[in-house]
Amino acid sequence: MNFTFSYLAAQRLGELAGLEPSMISPMHDLAPTIAEIWNGIDGDILGRLDDILAGQKLICIDDGAAKPASGIRGFLGALFAPEKCIQSRLHEPDGCSDTYFILYDGAWLRLDAVRGQFTVNGPLSERAVKLCLRADAETALSGENIRFLAETREPELIRSAAIFADEAGYQFFGDTLIPGKRSHKTYVHPFAKTEENRKWVVDMAVGDREFVLPESERSGDTGSRKGHSALKGFLVALAVDLAAAVIISVLRVLL
Repeated sequence: MNFTFSYLAAQRLGELAGLEPSMISPMHDLAPTIAEIWNGIDGDILGRLDDILAGQKLICIDDGAAKPASGIRGFLGALFAPEKCIQSRLHEPDGCSDTYFILYDGAWLRLDAVRGQFTVNGPLSERAVKLCLRADAETALSGENIRFLAETREPELIRSAAIFADEAGYQFFGDTLIPGKRSHKTYVHPFAKTEENRKWVVDMAVGDREFVLPESERSGDTGSRKGHSALKGFLVALAVDLAAAVIISVLRVLL
């Protein structure tokens, strides 16, 4: 499976299928972006969207009503209400990229969300997904001003990890959240720059290790004020970057 389609096409096909995005789905994240795009496009173009989708054989007429073609309905279900979803974000000095992995038909699909479009590739094995995540995590720890966020989402648990390197070491922020119960635990720790710690931080970031400290890091001031301040600044920057990304993606689609 290898194809590209726009957020608007995904949204319209989801509407025709009667789907609402779950809290853990990529469509839930992208709802503000999609709304901005939708509101900024000429009504005549939107009116022709169904014709365009029909021309691509993504829509069929069933009992006089337009519905998604049978071949794409399973994918739409996984996109709007995935059994499990992983978001990966790598922010480098020259830009930010968002990638999602969703379970579909017993395997993983990779969705790169860029400039109002999904590029879909798969099926992938879980090992292939972990290799992708590890590559980004290693990149984030290879130099300064590179940040990596990985979030594994399931209906009963959301697990997030953010990492980056600075002159003080490897900075780590982790969080686990139980949706609906507002129950979460937060983990913050500045790691010394050692090879053991590098591997440990990457393992935690990609979900191959629980949020625990290695023996070498269990002494001293684990709640370093300097490390906590740096991480707080990183999280604020992420929020600002997300808002900027929404605006930029809309402008690029419309211009």
